[in-house]
Amino acid sequence: MTGRLFSIGTPSRCTADDLRVSPRGLSTSRSILSLAIAAAFWGTACLPNGVQAQEAAAAEASQPETTPTPLNSSAQPQSEEPLWLNFNGQPWNQVLEWFADETGMSLHKDTWPAGTFTYVDTRRQYTVDKAIEMMNLLLMQEGYALIRRGQLLMVVDLEDNLARDYLRELAEPLSPEELDERANSDYARVTFSLGAMSPEDAAQDLEKLRSPSGSIQVLQASRKVVATDTVGSLKAIRDVLGGTSGLDDGVLEIELKYRPA
Repeated sequence: MTGRLFSIGTPSRCTADDLRVSPRGLSTSRSILSLAIAAAFWGTACLPNGVQAQEAAAAEASQPETTPTPLNSSAQPQSEEPLWLNFNGQPWNQVLEWFADETGMSLHKDTWPAGTFTYVDTRRQYTVDKAIEMMNLLLMQEGYALIRRGQLLMVVDLEDNLARDYLRELAEPLSPEELDERANSDYARVTFSLGAMSPEDAAQDLEKLRSPSGSIQVLQASRKVVATDTVGSLKAIRDVLGGTSGLDDGVLEIELKYRPA
């Protein structure tokens, strides 16, 4: 018996003599075996044109269909599944990354608390809003804040010298009425009217109501105050200014009821 000696490796090129196919096609077992051996050692380049086309079609059909993701696609919506908050000695870095994944939100963090985090609550589950509120309260005990802007979570070091500047830029702007829709630990920026309170009194009195990381900016010309703080502190400022809402520019409106004759 004569035949070609096959060696392990890839030949420099494939010639017509490397494979002879029965004139009747691929109907015989010997032809099929020859094709299999050729494909194993030289690849499909040595197969007849018809077989090459079949091989290419089969390879293309086996590839999973993929849908391209637009570059400007929006972030995924928040998860509606309730969350369990149970951690035992986990590094804060891992805790924050897990939390962002579970809530379906993006996370931006240049800093985070040192050490590990332990919190066990096996009796209840949290909605996304309540979970963010709880995580923010726990972070505040470490000197950090979790700022939420849409689908983005940002970690801020409250002891940083520029923390107040960061919070003014990152805090979500809200109206005084929208404060009731947010958790007390959320950070927000609200513009209030001074009412009958003078700018000098506002600068002195409202300063006492802010949290250590909050800021008060009194705009004398427009008689406005811009406050950036936790929602809980902003509600207290709203209540104080709300007591003077009927005293706009020093004018008090009094409704007179006439006594019947």
